[in-house]
Amino acid sequence: MTISILDLRYLIRSAMINRQLVEFFYDGQYVLGEPHVYGIKINEIHLLVYQIDGQSNNTRLPKWRDVPAEKISDFRLLRYHFQGKRTSGINVQRDFDKILEIVG
Repeated sequence: MTISILDLRYLIRSAMINRQLVEFFYDGQYVLGEPHVYGIKINEIHLLVYQIDGQSNNTRLPKWRDVPAEKISDFRLLRYHFQGKRTSGINVQRDFDKILEIVG
């Protein structure tokens, strides 16, 4: 099921505020992870998630995954929580043109 970008932003914002794990499909692959940054990169909306389980092409988990919002489907908030901001392995100011939501 595909949801609107506005509904997706609302759900992502809620997940970030409450530090909830999320699950969704990206290009047909199941992703379970921590949403950390939602923003604009080269005129497209992206979600940066720390993927802790699910499917991945030829790479080990956990890992950072940058997902174009238009390729997200079946997005759900889970009742499980994560600790908060992770600082290793990312440079948000370099990677995003504009940050719309970020885990504090």
